[in-house]
Amino acid sequence: MPAIYRPELLATTLWSFDRGLFRYFPRKTLILNLDPLGTHAGQIADQKNQIMALANTYFDQVIVRFAEQPSFSRAVQWVWQQATEKENFFFHLEDDWVLNRTVPFDEVISLLQRPGIASVRLQRQRSLKSALSPVFSLTPIFFNSAFICQALTEFRLDLDPEKQFGMDPLTQSLSG
Repeated sequence: MPAIYRPELLATTLWSFDRGLFRYFPRKTLILNLDPLGTHAGQIADQKNQIMALANTYFDQVIVRFAEQPSFSRAVQWVWQQATEKENFFFHLEDDWVLNRTVPFDEVISLLQRPGIASVRLQRQRSLKSALSPVFSLTPIFFNSAFICQALTEFRLDLDPEKQFGMDPLTQSLSG
């Protein structure tokens, strides 16, 4: 999870996703990159403590990186590198989303196990069929780690991650 120092916002995000999704995960590991934005130097220690307490409330394991310089691209890259080493599938979430309904976890995993499926994105529509799309977005999304391993070979730190992978061959690579 790429995040900045906003414990109040993170509390709402984690609470809502725990209620509708995380509680169905067999193991819960949070990979958290905290960029030094959204806080004053005198508040960092207190906000770190608040964020770590929140993370430990909802997750069995927390892997955290406290970045010295803010960089969304570097945060995403680091989180993905850690996630692809741990599991075949992972869930990408940022710190400013709220989940308003239960996600059919077993259906999502079933979709991700199909050949050629790189990701399943959560969106407003209740149908998971609409979540399968060649459009790359970092809205809350489940990724196949094999796809992200390929994506990381082309990843550029000077570009927004969402602008790097559109309708290009990388997005289609798992289906071919």
